[in-house]
Amino acid sequence: MSVAFSPDSNKLVSGSLDTTVRVWTVSTGILLVLRGHRSSVNSVAFSPDGSQVVSGSTDQTIRIWDATSGTKVIRIRPALMNPSPSDTPRSNFSSGRSGFGIGLWDPFSGSSLLPPTSGTLPGEYCRFGSVMFSPDGSQILSGSPRPHPFNESYPVNHSVQFSHDGSKIVSARGNTIFVWETATSTPLARILCLSPVSSAIFSPDSSQVITGCSDGSVIVWDVLLVRSPSIPARFSTCLAMSTDKSKVALGNWEGTQIWDVSTGASISSPRGGKQPQAVALSSDGSKIASGRLDGTIQVWDVSSGMSILEPIRGHNGAISALAFCSDGTRIASAAKDMMIRVWDASSGIASLDIALHGVEHSRRHCAVAIAFSRDTSKIASVSEDASIQIWDAQTGAPLLAPLVTLRHQAVAVAFSPRDSKIVSVCSEGSVLVSHLASSRRQNQQCITHSEQRGESVESPGKVVEYPLQLEESDDFAVCFPEEISTGARNPFTAMTSPNGVAIVTVDEDDQLVVVDIPLEVGIKKKHRVPVRIR
Repeated sequence: MSVAFSPDSNKLVSGSLDTTVRVWTVSTGILLVLRGHRSSVNSVAFSPDGSQVVSGSTDQTIRIWDATSGTKVIRIRPALMNPSPSDTPRSNFSSGRSGFGIGLWDPFSGSSLLPPTSGTLPGEYCRFGSVMFSPDGSQILSGSPRPHPFNESYPVNHSVQFSHDGSKIVSARGNTIFVWETATSTPLARILCLSPVSSAIFSPDSSQVITGCSDGSVIVWDVLLVRSPSIPARFSTCLAMSTDKSKVALGNWEGTQIWDVSTGASISSPRGGKQPQAVALSSDGSKIASGRLDGTIQVWDVSSGMSILEPIRGHNGAISALAFCSDGTRIASAAKDMMIRVWDASSGIASLDIALHGVEHSRRHCAVAIAFSRDTSKIASVSEDASIQIWDAQTGAPLLAPLVTLRHQAVAVAFSPRDSKIVSVCSEGSVLVSHLASSRRQNQQCITHSEQRGESVESPGKVVEYPLQLEESDDFAVCFPEEISTGARNPFTAMTSPNGVAIVTVDEDDQLVVVDIPLEVGIKKKHRVPVRIR
């Protein structure tokens, strides 16, 4: 049923259907036969120093044995464990259905290390399918192989394992993998697999989870970092973060507040910036721009909170998106007038006007998110009709075929560090990473803009060569865990980071959440990439 090596690899321990636990020497064979279980032994493991063996059985007990003498050290037979499942989103594995079937035990006293529960667990559920010592030997982890006692079609956590430093636990429950923080028993990740998971383990550095599934597949999952700075974000309608992630700006109906991410301290509150519709921070965090309902843009010094420019005017509708270029010299803005404009950040003078068009040429849509490329040569925009477009930041010429659309409404967009990929955060809670590639000549209707703003003329049948094409890659789809709400009420932003893209949002508890997604190094082909919450 189960076998495990000792830490020095000189011994093996096995658990059998005949209720015995056997300790073997690798060189000579059987050494000890440990008797005491009254039913099959599903899981066995050595302690970190090799002096003890732990076994879990369908007789509803966990037993610890001396690996040298074979004597029983302690017997754990839980009477109380997890309660009936709840629908609490932020459940830990001492309460709530996400962690149903996971136990943590003191190997010296046999007592549970989880908070006490309010009901007696049915014996059906205490038939342990997975047991192991923590790396420091201070805890025993257990998982149940049985179906949910209240719903046979709802599985429990049957495969569990510590990370190599003992700080995290991975558990398998049906088609779902959960990663937990050991100290708090709170969820760190939720990974949805395509078939039931038989086993899940950590990589040596705990940055990846390897799963073996019932369909015969073995998948390696990157576990991505999510940080939750202690910054109140209640009622925020827009947000922005500096490139070095040291500062974050949050806007709501009262105005804009700038915070230090590391300390959670308020830095400044720009004066006169009531009801911002969009905010942007310069790369070095020294300037902040905010857009208002009346179509004006204001630019402030972050440290003093004082305005450094007169309000920038030119849009004929509410501002919907803002972005600084990487060197901080230009600001791009999008508004309800279906225009993107580029401004000199020092003078406020407009240097470029771009009229947007939608999937249907007869209907135009405003951009809900915009971003400069790292080399400042391109601007990406995502519109209300879920279309994505890339523009030349100097001439305003479209670089991408205008009929390219995303499958879901995007709420944020960013370039990868090498400008080779576009990352779009979608409203249904996923992140899509798409490759940019040189495009072949296409027979497209050419969209040209007249000097009168807002008008566009189609030239049917003209051959247009767009420099770029967008190749969506499902292999890099990122699914947020349930704990991060991605509804329309939650603000999002995305920004280029050194190795990929950082996504900033607000979770359902009104806490700021920063998700770092590596794109240029160390990412593997897979169906989905989970997100870790810390």
